[in-house]
Amino acid sequence: MIFSGGAVAVSLAVINSVGNVAGFVSPYLIGYIKDSTGSTTIGVLIVAAFLLVGGACVQLIPRQSVNR
Repeated sequence: MIFSGGAVAVSLAVINSVGNVAGFVSPYLIGYIKDSTGSTTIGVLIVAAFLLVGGACVQLIPRQSVNR
């Protein structure tokens, strides 16, 4: 609803690419942190922080641009 025309395809491709990269990087990140600290708690908290940042970014989209 925010984009029109070809921008819709590009925006969906970017969202999909970011999701795929995150799915590839996060297990390595948690594994690296577990090897460094001996615990997975910090790694899971970092992934949860990224989730909260993403949710906050979604909340920052103005309602007028979504509910046309």
